[in-house]
Amino acid sequence: MPQDSGFFCYRAVECLVHYFMFEYASEPQKKSGAWVLLRDKLGVTEDVLREIKSAADPQRHGNVTETPDIPRQVVMTNAWSVVEKFVVYALGCSAQC
Repeated sequence: MPQDSGFFCYRAVECLVHYFMFEYASEPQKKSGAWVLLRDKLGVTEDVLREIKSAADPQRHGNVTETPDIPRQVVMTNAWSVVEKFVVYALGCSAQC
């Protein structure tokens, strides 16, 4: 459903954060540190991540009728950009790691 886009886009980005929490470092990172790693390694701005999160927040907090302020197309484009950067990063890391 279109109104679910923000929720699932943010969930996809959160899955990538877990990579940086558990797979990247020799010791598990705190989630806040993993967000910093994600931004630094992928070259993603905090503003882009906040836009995705703000589109997900109504559903994440049980308000399924609220319409996000960010257009669905922007959220999806931003999320795909983050995922694409992760794929490029992961392919580069697997070749060098």
